[in-house]
Amino acid sequence: MATNLILFGLSGFNSGKVKNLTAWASKLPGTAVVLMEDGIMGSVKPHAEAIAPMTPYAGLLAANVSVHAVSEDLTARGYEPAALHDGIQPLSYSNLIDLIESS
Repeated sequence: MATNLILFGLSGFNSGKVKNLTAWASKLPGTAVVLMEDGIMGSVKPHAEAIAPMTPYAGLLAANVSVHAVSEDLTARGYEPAALHDGIQPLSYSNLIDLIESS
C-alpha cells in the first residue's frame, strides 16, 4: 500500500516535469507513481535503433520509488506491458482504483 500516490499524465520526455516529479516523489516516504495517459511515454524499452536506451523515469527507479504504468494506456498507444523498462510495473485501471482507495 502506498502512503502517497502521484498520478502522472505528462510525457516522460518533458524533462522539467519529470525532474520535479522525481524531486517530490523521492522526498515522500511510501510514494507510488502511476504513469497514465501520456505519462507512459518513456516507460517502455526503445527499439534497437533508438538513441536513448534509458527511461526518463530512471531517477524515480534509482530512488526506490514504486513506479506503475496503466496497461490500458500502454495498449491505447500501441505498446505491450511486456515492453516496460525494468522496475516499472503494469497496472490495470481496475487495480488503480484499488490503489487509490487504499492510499
